[in-house]
Amino acid sequence: AAQCFEFAPVRSRGALKGRIAIFVPDVRDDMQRVVGAAEVTIFEFHTDGGTVKSQDKVKVPVAAGQIAELLWNSTGSALIAHCQTEVDETGQSYYGGSKLVLISADGECQ
Repeated sequence: AAQCFEFAPVRSRGALKGRIAIFVPDVRDDMQRVVGAAEVTIFEFHTDGGTVKSQDKVKVPVAAGQIAELLWNSTGSALIAHCQTEVDETGQSYYGGSKLVLISADGECQ
């Protein structure tokens, strides 16, 4: 299930009508160990005739992430995902872990 989402500030151009980023948190077992990676997915919405269709453009796995803050740039062409965990699996930090992921909407930069 999605934990958070953020719409991109995109102006409608031709068939492109919108863009959204969705964060799905990692899956953990009873001992709070990561058994499935978190994921950030960017979807685009296009018009085809009179209908709106969605297409997943970019799907980026994140090793560990329980919560995330998603921030688009002003044109909606790139996204920064600040993924955080409450527990640092490496044991290096008492305060959990944090990771920044830069993703371009076309998938060129990850």
